[in-house]
Amino acid sequence: MDHREAIEHIALVEANASVNDAAALGIQLWPMVRRAVFGQLVHPHRDVMKRHTLTWDVVRRRAATRPVLSLEASPALGKRFQQDPQHDLLFVSDDRYHSDRIGGKHFNRHIDPLIDLVDDERSWLKAEIVEKSHAVQKPRARDTLLLHRGPENVPDGEIKVRSGLIVGFNELQSAVKRYSGIDLYEPFFVNQLVILNQLRRDWLELLMLVRPRLILMACYYSHPNLGMILAARSLGIPTVDVQHGKQGAYHAAYTHFTQTPEDGYTLLPDVFFMWGEESARNITRHLPAGVRRPRCVVGGNAWTGAWKGQELCVPDKRTEEFYQHLQEYDKRILVTWQPKLARMPEFLFEAMARAPENWIWLHRLHPLFTNMAGGIQAKLDEYNIVHAELKISTTAPLYGLLRRMNHHLSCFSSVVYESLSMGVPTAVLGEQGGELYRDYIEKDLFGYPRNADELLTRIEKVSPADVPPEETPYIVADSSFTRNALLELLSYDGVTATR
Repeated sequence: MDHREAIEHIALVEANASVNDAAALGIQLWPMVRRAVFGQLVHPHRDVMKRHTLTWDVVRRRAATRPVLSLEASPALGKRFQQDPQHDLLFVSDDRYHSDRIGGKHFNRHIDPLIDLVDDERSWLKAEIVEKSHAVQKPRARDTLLLHRGPENVPDGEIKVRSGLIVGFNELQSAVKRYSGIDLYEPFFVNQLVILNQLRRDWLELLMLVRPRLILMACYYSHPNLGMILAARSLGIPTVDVQHGKQGAYHAAYTHFTQTPEDGYTLLPDVFFMWGEESARNITRHLPAGVRRPRCVVGGNAWTGAWKGQELCVPDKRTEEFYQHLQEYDKRILVTWQPKLARMPEFLFEAMARAPENWIWLHRLHPLFTNMAGGIQAKLDEYNIVHAELKISTTAPLYGLLRRMNHHLSCFSSVVYESLSMGVPTAVLGEQGGELYRDYIEKDLFGYPRNADELLTRIEKVSPADVPPEETPYIVADSSFTRNALLELLSYDGVTATR
């Protein structure tokens, strides 16, 4: 099932059931439930709710203990934090987003550019939850306070795990089953509550010291970020979700929240900080009249703005040699991959096999699915494709690559918008991408080849001058605009937005 169909099923549930009645611990669970339903509809063969491994006993064992929290900071950050722990801005980070490097140090492309925009005007702290046994990418380009959880545990038991803990669960379960065909699994959602409640208390310890005026994060629906949202809401501190990828018209974490309570959900941030007007409209057009939060603020993409007209990341020796090697080819094509190998149409490999030898194909893997490299390499070997590269194409800075590309290809990665912003012609491959980007394809902003001949012809003939300008940019790439929008958020009072 595609994203649109899945969202339509979720909209049916919202239209015909009292979805906000299902609650526990003062938390309305519908935002969490709808993401699980969406995941199961789009990926029917996955065990999204862990029916085969998550029993009530497993949930009770998790709830019985809580990881011990310990802090790690560089000497400079530790001294500064000890002298004055309070900061205007708290940036919540995630180790997964540090794939780019500046000066040999790991850089969070969603959070760190925002820090740079306000560094000379506002006090800030960047913090990150680290689970036990997780190897953190170091060194960091921007000092980060690490909150290690475990490996030691202490007794907990704050939540008494039982069936029936979630009030209204049976009624919601019946409605979801009727309108989507998905059977909700109660232990999964109770387990989610246990995880989030423990993370909430971890973050609360930090918030009591820092007392920020504003908290920013990317991908609000990760466990650490949801824990932060719960902790911040209890203290009246506004939270902001920074757009981290495409937020299209059918996204379970962002669109079609037609039953949002007037004061918002406790599992949603107060503000969505958006790349452009289109992403903002995808959220706001479904919110009921009179809803005070969440609000959408168009702030642009700080990382894209920083790269405009300059090489932001000084490449290491290996990457620099790779960049020089690329100049030997007449055509340089970047292919950005999404999680499933099967989504990429076969004609891509047919086109690569037939392409001139002075073309090179760079395959960039999704940062969370680098284990796909073996499957992609097997397909390249099957077609005897020699002029292709996977390793450096995945680790080099994305914009460093885009600046050197003649063309970009993807199924439905949000990189299509970033390449458009950087002036690189883009083609969308496959039916799912064709549906998601239909408007941009119809406006000739993206190509949509349906076979190897059409793909090869497009790469050969289409140049940046052939791509028409966007009427309204999907990504606002203006550092001054982003900085002003960010500073204005400091006056946000949790009820009315300033933009």
